Amino acid sequence: RAGRTCRWSRNGPTACRSPCRRSPYSLRRGWRRTDRQCPGHHRHQSQPARHDCAGRLPRRSLLSPQRDPHRRAAAARPARRHPAAGAAAAAAGGATGTRVPSGLISGDTSAGARATNASILQTLFASPGKVTLPAGDFCCDPFTISATVRVEGQGGNWGIGSTFATTVPATLAAGGVANTILRFTSTTNNFITITANAVEFGGGIHFEGAANATAGAAIRVGNGPAVPADRVVIRNTTFRGFFTGIDIISSAGYTIADNNFLGQRGYGLRISNESNVDYGDPSIYGNTFNATYAAPAAIYIKGGGGAKIYGNKINWASLTLTDFATYCWRKGIHVDNPTGATSVLVITGNSIENIDQQGIFVDCSTTGSYSNIVVSGNEFFNIGNRAGESTIEVSGRSGTLLHCVTVGNNVFHATRTVKMTYVESGGLF
Repeated sequence: RAGRTCRWSRNGPTACRSPCRRSPYSLRRGWRRTDRQCPGHHRHQSQPARHDCAGRLPRRSLLSPQRDPHRRAAAARPARRHPAAGAAAAAAGGATGTRVPSGLISGDTSAGARATNASILQTLFASPGKVTLPAGDFCCDPFTISATVRVEGQGGNWGIGSTFATTVPATLAAGGVANTILRFTSTTNNFITITANAVEFGGGIHFEGAANATAGAAIRVGNGPAVPADRVVIRNTTFRGFFTGIDIISSAGYTIADNNFLGQRGYGLRISNESNVDYGDPSIYGNTFNATYAAPAAIYIKGGGGAKIYGNKINWASLTLTDFATYCWRKGIHVDNPTGATSVLVITGNSIENIDQQGIFVDCSTTGSYSNIVVSGNEFFNIGNRAGESTIEVSGRSGTLLHCVTVGNNVFHATRTVKMTYVESGGLF
């Protein structure tokens, strides 16, 4: 009210000579009437002289620190002496920051070195955060990732060269960047088991497994129906050797992208989810699957629906190999009699070449059923000629038809036929 002290004057507390009322001028200037503010505040502000001199000072911006006492006070505060707790943890490499393991033994495949490396990594991956592995060739025993972590290594994916199948490069040819190699010597066990959600392999790690493996995988995702590991991301990683590159036991919403698979004795990527056949919805794209042995399939699906498989390359490793029956995948993508009913399989934009039997085989001739299948926009070369198989085959069985199956707009060269049996409500074009 008039006569009371105004706390908002730029020139300090003065007597407010104007009644507290809202004026059109105050609304134009953006003033708001509150219980702490004098609506007539602008009337007792000192104003610059009104003249047309070229050098006169402009009025201060409404948001300038000089006009806003709160901003002016904040600007006058001294800087904090101590960083926030999160920043301190990150700077110290704590559980929420980037951690680099120490004590890993490189270039040693002895039992002691394997146990030491596995113990260090098992402890490191038991708490969440980002982990950067150093360059080196680390041979390990099996271990488990039990916390949500993002793992990165040094270097990048290996290229495909004439000696790729027989030589492990210590550095990349381009730039000589040192690699992170995780080596596993067992021919039957799983190397890494993931039991936590949202684990991510972000690239620069090369898995080197036994060339004569008869079981096991480089990475096993989930540990049965009671221990799923959802939303796992594995990208920009190389898998050489092993029986299986990645084995999806129980997972949903996962992503397998931009990886290199080479020389697996069984499968590049195996998807089971057998305990819940309709559990899955993965995205599988941008991967390269190169065979150096007569392995069953590049991508093998036993259970799990909703798969989107696009933009992958499936081939053999080198055109210098002459024994086609010995060095190529038996099947490109194989859906093998799931244990129950599921739906949605989209296979599009892939390049599938030099396959001994079917390029794509959806087989429900014995058990299970599939619906909503799309196979389109793929390129096929030299498929099934030696074994006399079809390029694409989709098969149900008597009494169990496969519904809504569409096969079309694919490109075929030096291949055989498309075969569809016990299929309804679909199309071939």
